[in-house]
Amino acid sequence: MIGAMRHPRIDRWTAPLAAIGALGATLVLLRVAPYGPGAGWDSSRFVAAARNLAAGDGFTEAGGQAYGGLAPLFPLALAAIGLFGPDPLDAAAYVNAAAFGLTILAVGLWVRARTRSGWLAAWAGLACALSPPLAGAASTAMTEAPFILFATLSLFALDRYLAGGRRRSLLLAVLLGGGFVGYLVTQSFVSQRHWRRIIAEGDLDALRASVLEAFEAWRRMRPPPDAAPADWRALLTAELVAADTERCRVSLIAEPDVRVVDGVRVEAGPASAVARRAAVRMAERLLYDIPLARFEAVQVDVHAEYRSPGGAVASECLLTTQVRREAAALIADWDDDSARAILASWATREAGPGGPPDPSDGALIAPGE
Repeated sequence: MIGAMRHPRIDRWTAPLAAIGALGATLVLLRVAPYGPGAGWDSSRFVAAARNLAAGDGFTEAGGQAYGGLAPLFPLALAAIGLFGPDPLDAAAYVNAAAFGLTILAVGLWVRARTRSGWLAAWAGLACALSPPLAGAASTAMTEAPFILFATLSLFALDRYLAGGRRRSLLLAVLLGGGFVGYLVTQSFVSQRHWRRIIAEGDLDALRASVLEAFEAWRRMRPPPDAAPADWRALLTAELVAADTERCRVSLIAEPDVRVVDGVRVEAGPASAVARRAAVRMAERLLYDIPLARFEAVQVDVHAEYRSPGGAVASECLLTTQVRREAAALIADWDDDSARAILASWATREAGPGGPPDPSDGALIAPGE
């Protein structure tokens, strides 16, 4: 049962908990063994700085500029290991695996101290060791795993202070927790400022990467409760056609709004209605929800796909629309019911008796520009 926290000490459960931590670290190393650790947004900067530092070229990035704007301790640790032979990218796997194992041990000791149950502590450690999100964070060349460790240790120390009033525990919690929170705030601000500057200077690869990363973030989100399933599925099909620092063009695929009512599939709306709502929502997201980009104008092309009797897939444009930021700023209500009226105020062409519109005709931006 949960009672007063006991001061952590070495006992017969310490070795099993350490073994579970070692198991978690081993699983991470086995996971990254075939292809190496995964790469995130800032992994290349961490690894390049560590390689240059280990080679004696100073704390610099791949282009030779001074390293800055990101956590300094992580590339320092990678460079220190690189001095003994391993490449810093491979060293990231060892650093993060060790941090993951120590996090598991810390959780086990925390549960053991709080509940006085070795079995519960072992189960808690196993839950962490077999957690896909935690293992995934430890399998990339990023700083998440070390800072999960610092956060866990900070909360453990704070719990010890609250349970026993030890000032040393409070000081440790403040040092670890304050440093952790300060790092998160500072790194997020400085990192975003760095990439905004890179994009503003005309790095189109970074710009397109930021748009694609936003698309992936939207795909991981839960759909809003008031969103029609067909509308949400259309947004998740977003493909980047072309983009520069001021213009962005995206294509979507819309299907009829088919729902199950009383066990029967019924068509609640045609694909054209889904296309209108999805186009408006996507334009809003492109203008306001891309963290590192600020487009002045966007174009959204919505298509429908059909499969012929022979199995070939053909697409037909349902609508194409363009809007500038100043025109979008005049919209007071982005509600789905206003999609038709909103599109009427933009440069919109829809499929009609004359056939589908050609989104390349008068396009805002073409592929390759």
